Amino acid sequence: MFEANMDSLLSQLGIGVASSFIYDLLKGCAKKFVQPHFEDYKRELLPYISVRNAEVVANTIIEFAAHNGDIVISGSEIFSQKSISFESSPKGSFELKDGTYSSTKDTSMQAGMGASIKGRGGAKIEQTNHGGIKFSA
Repeated sequence: MFEANMDSLLSQLGIGVASSFIYDLLKGCAKKFVQPHFEDYKRELLPYISVRNAEVVANTIIEFAAHNGDIVISGSEIFSQKSISFESSPKGSFELKDGTYSSTKDTSMQAGMGASIKGRGGAKIEQTNHGGIKFSA
């Protein structure tokens, strides 16, 4: 019975059972709650976003806002004509690592293999179409 419900939930979330990390996380959630509901699973998953080997492209603005959890971007290429921003909060952080390249029409930055760029506690990085990269907290 549990396995059938788990497969149904994974289908609703748009991911396959092959993703063992997500499967293990949800299985742990099922053990944590007496009768887990979809909202319980959602609450457990919200703090984690991992972008790996992706190409993210936009004509105007890309914004990664880690307001309630962590965003980790690795081995990815990010491009926007106008601006790209990475934003953290007291409850969230961002990290660009392992070859991630972020560029606008006029700026670029890269975290080489084994290196990372991290922000937490309200830190923000903005790449603009004015040729600048702004770091703030």
